[in-house]
Amino acid sequence: AYAGAALTRLGGTSNGNRKVDIWYKTAPATGANNVVITMSGATAYLTGHAHSITGVDQTTPLGAIQTGTGAASGPTITVVSVARDLVVDVVIGNSSVGAAGAGQTERTAQDDAVDDYTKTSNERATGTSTTMSWSDVTTWAMAGVGVKGSPGTAAAPIVLTKAITTPPLGVYRVLA
Repeated sequence: AYAGAALTRLGGTSNGNRKVDIWYKTAPATGANNVVITMSGATAYLTGHAHSITGVDQTTPLGAIQTGTGAASGPTITVVSVARDLVVDVVIGNSSVGAAGAGQTERTAQDDAVDDYTKTSNERATGTSTTMSWSDVTTWAMAGVGVKGSPGTAAAPIVLTKAITTPPLGVYRVLA
């Protein structure tokens, strides 16, 4: 929840006990508010990443989620996008997560202090697909989506980022 209002789950994927989800809220409350993650059942670790993005289309804020999993280094997904979308992604790996791919800006990073590491990034789309990738990750799960700009304006979405960590640390992601 954000400022007491429920978020909408866009989707996600998992690889073993590593899971990524993308959640969102259109027309959120302004000002300093809390992102609250409530889990049902037991979880060993939890990490949340929150991105505040302005200039977003409030009717159709997001494109289709793209996900991927793997066991080899170098996770990559291709996100369907439109030029000027702000493509955001999240990755979790069972060891360190290396550098974001070419053109991506790393936004947040969290280490669960056990064996999982997560990062988020964004990149401005220049065409109909945007490749999001990371180096040096094994046993990974990844999700990404294009954030749509407000219609009728020349402005593309702008990202303002704040990272949150909700102990205990671990494997769930939040995009708000």
